[in-house]
Parts: sequence; C-alpha cells; structure tokens
Amino acid sequence: MIDRLNDAGHTTAILTGGFTPGVEAALTRDGASVDRIVANALPVADGELTGEVEGPLIEGTKDDALRDLCETYGVDVANTVAVGDGANDLPMLQAAGHAVGFEPKDAVEPHCDDVVTTMDALEELFERTGLLD
Repeated sequence: MIDRLNDAGHTTAILTGGFTPGVEAALTRDGASVDRIVANALPVADGELTGEVEGPLIEGTKDDALRDLCETYGVDVANTVAVGDGANDLPMLQAAGHAVGFEPKDAVEPHCDDVVTTMDALEELFERTGLLD
C-alpha cells in the first residue's frame, strides 16, 4: 500500500514514538520506502548504547511533527491523512485533514473520520476516497 501511495504521487511518512532502526528494518523487510521517518534514536558512544533516548517525539508531539512535515513538503495540513490507534496519536489525528483509526482505543475512536481493522480495509478506504486508483 505504501508503494501504491508513493506511485500515486503522495508524500508518505511514518511518525512513531518508536526507534528509527526498527522502522527502517520493517520497511526494508517489506521492500517499502517512505519520504520521511520521524522517530526517536538510541544514542551510541564508544560502540555502546548510552541509555539515553533522543528524538523529535520525546518532548514534541505528532501534531507538531505533522505540521513540520507539511511545511517542509509544502502541503496544507487540511490535505493530510493520518492513521493511528492510541492516545499518542490523538493530537496528530485531530490536526490532520482526515483521521483514520486503525483498531483505535476507545478514547481515540470518536476523533476518527473512519475506522479500519485490517490493512486491506485501509487500502479499500484509500481507494474509495480517491487516494489510490
């Protein structure tokens, strides 16, 4: 689906409170790529983890990251689609032009324009809304 979004000319990004190497490994495993990964890092010094965590989503929120991406890529935030499931996704979902809950938590679901429970359903939604041909 990411490849289809890319092929359709959309800017794709993954915003996660997780760590960049994990996201990169998953994308590599699936043979996919995105325009931007916004994630955190585990700093290394002298070849060992420092025990620290750094990155844009330690102090910042996903809505801030979404707005920054929109500014970078010249996209109006009203023309964005965000997919999320939990409380840390809520600010991003509320800021996005279209909010999709992927098996969202109970507190998140009321803030979603659409809810899906499978990747196939997400792809069908994107087809229905014209994001994918």
